[in-house]
Amino acid sequence: MSHRAKNSQKNRQERVQRLTALTGMGVLIGVLVWVGASLWWTDRGSHRGSAWSLFEERTATRPTLGNDDAPVTVVEFADFKCPACKAFHEMVFYDLKRDFLDTGKAKLVFLQFPIPSVTGADSMNAAHAAECLFRQDERAFWAFYNAVYANQGPKHETWATTDRLLELVRDYVEPLVDIDEEDLQQCIAERRYQDEIDKDKQLGLDLGVRGTPTLVLNGEMLDRWGPYSRLKAAIERTLEEIAPAAP
Repeated sequence: MSHRAKNSQKNRQERVQRLTALTGMGVLIGVLVWVGASLWWTDRGSHRGSAWSLFEERTATRPTLGNDDAPVTVVEFADFKCPACKAFHEMVFYDLKRDFLDTGKAKLVFLQFPIPSVTGADSMNAAHAAECLFRQDERAFWAFYNAVYANQGPKHETWATTDRLLELVRDYVEPLVDIDEEDLQQCIAERRYQDEIDKDKQLGLDLGVRGTPTLVLNGEMLDRWGPYSRLKAAIERTLEEIAPAAP
């Protein structure tokens, strides 16, 4: 065999070896990526499952409107400065209350999900005021809930100051419930229940909440909050599914 032929054969062998090595490395990388992705999804699923296991326990301690023993639970993750939350209040809340909360068929649970990076730092102030009122009287929380959304200012303006929130409390809450204003002011100022707000929001993040309002119906996250007819139909389907079969 000529010297040139030997070199050509040697070169082909080296190329085959390099190709084999690269192919093996590609397979190895692919396997490692697959294993890593599998572990990530497993961990993610486990984390999400853990969050859902905490969900029922958490919602049992939060502001609730309606019969505690109602067969359907609607959970609202919301921000008091969120314009869409105001729209939910105006377009859905009162119909929901009339048809399901007042009739004992469902209850509404509120979970804090302030997004100050979007709605402004004072959204946290409103969250604190609501939390402090809840600790004084649950009825005060819901009166405040209605008052804030009915009087919500522009998202990009700082309107949820303590002074403005206290005005709303005096005008809309105190005619219905006795409030210790001095304790309320101190509670807001010292951020007394920051950990409760944080727990709500972290739970929401763990469950996949990314915006407000987000609704959860009997443990199932809804992809939209409106229109009301859609939510009503979903609640009615849920009631039919859990109703005992006729003998």
